[in-house]
Amino acid sequence: LAVKTSRKLKLSDKEVKVIQYVASVHDIGMTKVSDDILNKTFHLSSEEIKQIQGHPRKGTDLMRPLEFVELVSNIILYHHERVDGLGYPMGLSGDDIPLGSRILAVIDAYQSMTTAKPYREPLTPREAVNELIECAGRQFDSVVVDKFVEVLVDDKAMSKQHAGESKKQLK
Repeated sequence: LAVKTSRKLKLSDKEVKVIQYVASVHDIGMTKVSDDILNKTFHLSSEEIKQIQGHPRKGTDLMRPLEFVELVSNIILYHHERVDGLGYPMGLSGDDIPLGSRILAVIDAYQSMTTAKPYREPLTPREAVNELIECAGRQFDSVVVDKFVEVLVDDKAMSKQHAGESKKQLK
């Protein structure tokens, strides 16, 4: 999904390859968060939330020894930033957030919403798309959300019932 969205955004082949790689390792910092926290089925404490929110920095630290880290480290570090500036770890906004991070934020959110968690049932693809559309321009880059929805519709990744609907119809 990250590669297809990157292509819809007309990124270069090199940029697409970087996004493809980063998409596969962007949450590597979660390996440094205790399983007790990751598997918790009730509310997290403020300290536990801080540990979860530290995963982009931990992931960047884990990737630092690799030669190509400069290409991927900022994408990993900033994949939880929000276009409205209310994200973490730095509170970046808009175009100050690397495009790769903005792409990853949408893909990551969609996959998280459509995956069962110990603390909640998954959303349907349609519900998740509606949530992305609702949050476009605040949490997520609107252009990235538009291109991602095009990918889902083009690939018929959503249920047969919704595959032909436009994003306006999904809302």
